[in-house]
Amino acid sequence: MCEAWSKAKLKAREEEERKAREKAKIKAEKKTARKARQKRFSRRVLLPVFIMLLLGTGAYFAVTNWSKLAPLFGGKSKTAEALTVEGESFTVNGVTFNMVAVKGGTFEMGSDSGDEDEKPVHSATVGDYMIGETEVTQALWEAVMEDNPSKYKGAERPVHNVSWLDCQAFIKRLNKLVGKNFRLPTEAEWEYAARGGHKSKGIYKYSGSQKAKDVAWHNCRRPHKVKTKLPNELGVYDMSGNIAEWCEDDFDGKYELSKGGKALRGGWYELSDYYCRVSYRNAELPNNGYRSDGFRLVLSW
Repeated sequence: MCEAWSKAKLKAREEEERKAREKAKIKAEKKTARKARQKRFSRRVLLPVFIMLLLGTGAYFAVTNWSKLAPLFGGKSKTAEALTVEGESFTVNGVTFNMVAVKGGTFEMGSDSGDEDEKPVHSATVGDYMIGETEVTQALWEAVMEDNPSKYKGAERPVHNVSWLDCQAFIKRLNKLVGKNFRLPTEAEWEYAARGGHKSKGIYKYSGSQKAKDVAWHNCRRPHKVKTKLPNELGVYDMSGNIAEWCEDDFDGKYELSKGGKALRGGWYELSDYYCRVSYRNAELPNNGYRSDGFRLVLSW
């Protein structure tokens, strides 16, 4: 009887071992199958995703570093292209100002229906340059000159109460700070930009509109913040109204250069819309600066 019991126990143990082996075999087969599925998934899904990510990263690097890579492939710098189309920004003692690119060209300057000093209409040609997106603000003047001569204070209002000579002193100090050659615009550069430059639609009496109220502060008691009216075709603000703007040119009432007064353009806040026309001209002695007088910067390319 003991012998029979031992045989039964041995048989049961063998059966348990057989089941354990089968179980281990099934588990191993499942593990192998799982690894095979994972391998197939990696080949079909993860590998393409990885390749796409790799290509995307390479493309992003190429785009963001195109200005450095372009010359290697005979291409043009994206940075240079951006400057050609849009302009450039500068920061002086924490104050940033924008310059808008103007592609040079030939245009009809003056007006046969305006004042005598606007006649005759004639062709004028200017080269490439950048012009201030806005008039020089009080914030920028203070950042450069450490004072504020304006009667109506406000950081984002245009600086005013400055003479042509004051403007030259500002520009000299600004150029020393930024290492550039900023200057005042010529009358031709000013009017070309006011008319919309190379993007001009050729139809506007004021800078960017046929309606002065859209683009010009006029008939007001004081100047307003810059960029609170619509811009013209170039994206330049307040070339009609707000503050009269000094130009580099001498002025004698005709379109000729002579010694004496300096040209002022654009009209100003106290006047009617007649004086905000893009062809309107005014002048003052270079050492005089009134509450109506400010300026806008130009930078040759």
